[in-house]
Amino acid sequence: MTTVGTPLYGGLWATVALGACAGSVPVATDAGVEDGFDADSLDATPGDADLNAAARDADLDASRAPDGPDLGPARLEIGLGLVEHVPARDGDDAEVVRGPAGGLFLELTTRAFGVALGPEGLDLVIRGRDALTGEELTNPLSRRLTTRNTRVTSDGVLEGLGITLAFLETRCADRLVGRRMTLDASVLQPMGELLASDRVDLVLVDEEYVVGCPDE
Repeated sequence: MTTVGTPLYGGLWATVALGACAGSVPVATDAGVEDGFDADSLDATPGDADLNAAARDADLDASRAPDGPDLGPARLEIGLGLVEHVPARDGDDAEVVRGPAGGLFLELTTRAFGVALGPEGLDLVIRGRDALTGEELTNPLSRRLTTRNTRVTSDGVLEGLGITLAFLETRCADRLVGRRMTLDASVLQPMGELLASDRVDLVLVDEEYVVGCPDE
């Protein structure tokens, strides 16, 4: 029986016996690589980039598919009102209101389906523009949805209530009434990953006749 030194990992050597089963034992070659050694059998140690990517994927999966019942596909629904969600449909009237400290606003709600509210919250972005010209009519709204300002229903729907979208026109509602406005809303992860969006065309009205143009 013959013995030879065979390299193991980490610079260690072990003595193996050669004899009747010599053909089954990997032997060091001139190239320094063991014959019969399968490099893919080793588990690679993930680097920081791999771990960070895995963490981001886990956060995204958590936002889309939380523990518990399946919430279905992700979607967002724009609603009119302030404390009660009434789904908005193309062609619906949207009342222009004056804020207690001045300015003109649109009162909105949202419902997000198929997404979960994680510890870092979600971002809601809404903007309004003229449906015919593309002119911006509102200041873009960005709101962080958290457990403090979002109601989670028993079936997992996220309701954003009490949303006021400010118009760029701050004084004269008559300059807005009758215009058709396209409203775009999106819900995103804090890192910017789009989860769901909605778009609706509304007709701006002042049915209460309490706004008008105060100085005209």
